[in-house]
Amino acid sequence: MNNNSNNMRTKKKGYIILNGIRKTKQCYGLSTESAEQNVLKGLANVSRAILEGTEGWTYWPNLPQVEQKKWLEYVSERVQWDDPNGGRTE
Repeated sequence: MNNNSNNMRTKKKGYIILNGIRKTKQCYGLSTESAEQNVLKGLANVSRAILEGTEGWTYWPNLPQVEQKKWLEYVSERVQWDDPNGGRTE
């Protein structure tokens, strides 16, 4: 991917606090919504790894829909979005 293709994509950055540690994820998407969804999925995987461990790890696409939904809801309730203008949004 060249640098010009990133100019047409939206970048989002969000974080959650897990066990007192800030975990940040930054992702791109073709829209703000898809970039946000990518961040949520990334943070959901980080949360799963920290809270449940990685033994017997199931990759996200293979995770049952019910589990995906549970982790996305967990992260959605806790995520803080970094605002490109320097503020924070929920």
